[in-house]
Amino acid sequence: MGHKYAPAYADIYLAHWEETAFIKLTLKPLLYHRYLYDIFGLWHHSTDDFTTFMGTLNSHYPKITLKHTLQPLTVEFLDTCVFIQRPDQNTVHQSDF
Repeated sequence: MGHKYAPAYADIYLAHWEETAFIKLTLKPLLYHRYLYDIFGLWHHSTDDFTTFMGTLNSHYPKITLKHTLQPLTVEFLDTCVFIQRPDQNTVHQSDF
């Protein structure tokens, strides 16, 4: 186990890393959120542009390497399945006991 302040320190460090890395980018995600060391984003540019984006982030500081999952409709994030639904569809989730 580490120190109690380790997660807060890591969060501050990664926030600084993101801020300085994003300055280098010409194309940015439509949505980008990080929770501790898990990142969720929506990319609305080409797949080649995403490869360039990831290359830029991974070369910003070589000891920090991001792994990614590129899926067109669904992705797992923090044990939750996030999916894109067509705007003309409505879904009601209901629990029956």
